[in-house]
Amino acid sequence: MLLLAIVATSVAGLITGAQLSTTVADHVTRTTAVASAQVDSLASLAFDADGLQPGGSLDSAVDGYSEVPSAVDEDLFVHWQITDESSFMKRIDVRVGVTGRDATLGRETTLTTFKILME
Repeated sequence: MLLLAIVATSVAGLITGAQLSTTVADHVTRTTAVASAQVDSLASLAFDADGLQPGGSLDSAVDGYSEVPSAVDEDLFVHWQITDESSFMKRIDVRVGVTGRDATLGRETTLTTFKILME
């Protein structure tokens, strides 16, 4: 009987570990896909477009520079920051993370790209 209890406890631990691993993998996939789409969207704007004006924050929601929750996935937040690196280059940083009960897993994806003014 004791052996059966030990085996049952071990199996339960393995199942819980597998479920957590699957959840983390799902979060990484979702946050990366949404971050990539947001980077592509911002990078496609004209260099002097309103959407590429300097501002925003990766750490908190700023009007015009965030979606909380994300329009694509209500369990995610999207924050972005635009920085003028020079008169011909802008840095675009995008961070996507998990909200709600799964936020305690601390899964976030941050992507960076640069927009260059080509004349």
